Amino acid sequence: MTVKTLAPNRAENTMKTTRYAVALALSLPALWGLGCSGDHAHAAGPTTLVITVSGEDTARAGYAFPPAAAEAVAFVDGWALTFDHLIVSIGEVTLSGTPDLSPTDQSKTGAVVARARGPWVVDLAKKGAVVDPPLAVSSFRTAHGTAPASGRGSAGDDAVRLVEFENLNVAGRDFDPTARYALGFVQVPVAADAKRLAATDAETGALIDEMKAAGATIAYVGKATWKGGAACTSSDPAYDWGAVPKTVSFKFLLKAPVDLVNCQNSDLSGKPFDGEEKQRGVQVKMGQANFNQITFHNDHAFWLTADHEAALPFFDQIAAAARSDGSVTLDDLATLDPTALKDKAGRNLPWRSCLASVPVREGTRRVDANAFGVSFDATKGPKEALRNYAEVVTYVAAVQGHFNDDGLCAVTRRYDSP
Repeated sequence: MTVKTLAPNRAENTMKTTRYAVALALSLPALWGLGCSGDHAHAAGPTTLVITVSGEDTARAGYAFPPAAAEAVAFVDGWALTFDHLIVSIGEVTLSGTPDLSPTDQSKTGAVVARARGPWVVDLAKKGAVVDPPLAVSSFRTAHGTAPASGRGSAGDDAVRLVEFENLNVAGRDFDPTARYALGFVQVPVAADAKRLAATDAETGALIDEMKAAGATIAYVGKATWKGGAACTSSDPAYDWGAVPKTVSFKFLLKAPVDLVNCQNSDLSGKPFDGEEKQRGVQVKMGQANFNQITFHNDHAFWLTADHEAALPFFDQIAAAARSDGSVTLDDLATLDPTALKDKAGRNLPWRSCLASVPVREGTRRVDANAFGVSFDATKGPKEALRNYAEVVTYVAAVQGHFNDDGLCAVTRRYDSP
């Protein structure tokens, strides 16, 4: 399918997050975009913008303990974790003009100039690469073309290819190689007509149906095993850790629709605005496929702070809430006061560190409420405060979506939340 000239389509914000260094087995050695080093050698051909989706290495391989390398992400309290499924639901992807419209408000952009509508559900725990057959839609297609030799979209890249823009289908014109476009995407509840990418087996299908019935936008399903050993230290040496199960299965269905717009782009080297980490937008090179990635950082759900400079993943507080069979859901976390976390028996849960590089914290384990900038109060309504630990997990995980690895987006929450 080739679409070169299209009629305009008439149909038509931040919590900062980051990721800690992860040793990616499938690294991104040669990226392109404004200011990127290392261009791919391509013969002149059609100009396309290919958007892929990835949960990176950790979505597919999980978190080892002890970590395989010093720079790898690891659970401070000694847990190894793998995902059976890590499903996200995406409603649409847009390109808008003038990403630099407001230096002080990242959510403001010019008009939408291109749009690809799903909805899609993607299991990030599965290898994606090329989707076959391609999904043909009037204004875009699922990426199925020639891949670069290395980097995003290459044969060694396990990201799921989502869409391929062939032009600015809303504006009805071709790409302008001198312009940057604001990229945005939305996370929506699973829809009955959602296209299923890297999610075609019966077990995944049943989970997607469960998400649809629950109105969920994200699903975390997996297993965690404690492997900390005798080297771990605790803020309460008298606490009996034997009461916390050492093998836990978790299923979190998160109901957290959000708009993520005007994303910063980790691949750009231009000067960002004050207070931002990277320049906004995406820029295409003519005569080639331009691969860019919506990246989901799955460690967010295990953070106990919203301070991205201090965020590290912990799992004890989840394991300590597990049922007698070792399973845990969001409902189990909804009984917990995030400012003073307790185990299933109602005892204060201490901090524990099994990494020599991370000193054990003092006192009872708790969420760093001061870092969120919102109220923590069980007596208030859901629009006024975070009332329990399940709402904290949802709040942090809702904004796990980024652009080209670390690019932060402006966020608008479309669910009852402070």
